Amino acid sequence: MDEIGNLPLPLQAKLLRALQEGEVRPLGSKRPLHPDVRVVAASNADLPQMISQGTFRRDLYYRLSAVTIPLPPLRRRGDIPLLIQHFMELYGREYGKEVNIAAESMNLLTHYSWPGNCRELENVVRSALLLAQDCILPSHLPPTFYEPQGREAGERDTAEQKGEGGLMGSPSHPSAALLPHTIDLQIAFQVDLHNGIDLKQVGTTVARKVEREIVKRVRSLTSSQTEMAAFLKVDPKTLRTKLKAGGEDENE
Repeated sequence: MDEIGNLPLPLQAKLLRALQEGEVRPLGSKRPLHPDVRVVAASNADLPQMISQGTFRRDLYYRLSAVTIPLPPLRRRGDIPLLIQHFMELYGREYGKEVNIAAESMNLLTHYSWPGNCRELENVVRSALLLAQDCILPSHLPPTFYEPQGREAGERDTAEQKGEGGLMGSPSHPSAALLPHTIDLQIAFQVDLHNGIDLKQVGTTVARKVEREIVKRVRSLTSSQTEMAAFLKVDPKTLRTKLKAGGEDENE
């Protein structure tokens, strides 16, 4: 029973009676039924506070709270990447699509506050998967993920238009001001639009991030660095160097 706190007081009384007596009487029936059920109730409201306010029955609360499992909001949990992968696989099968997710997109998703918790995360991943071709990029996420960066860019552009220098006032990069997706570029590839884009540097940065992500994921699937090096077809010494550069523990 989801959102048990929204149950009106008259229905709370009927639910309490059914739980206490272990029987229900369908409308129009002359004989009661004795269902063998387990009741699992959930609520995002503070039920003890509702009891003090007189909007939730104390006796029903104690009947339901025999085993209580506090569940923190999604933003305080560490399983966001696992949920993202689950929803990608779930809707990938439904829509016949197999896509990956960029490290920048994963970073945005894991650092979002998620006021709508898992339902919001599921909807965002589902929408992004439908928009993506083979990889979920930051541009496939809702605009809310870019609002803070957008405000910072707007403030910077306003200052530059007043003659403080930078992107809008720089004659060396006039085309940069015409880019329609400057924020997307900055987030997705961490480029500095003030000084132009060095494609070689961008390629190196992206390749390094992809390599770190592959090493991280393979490490979770192998039992030792020796097995990991053989799987990745690299020298063990080279692998140790990469692990050290990525801040990984070198112990087997």
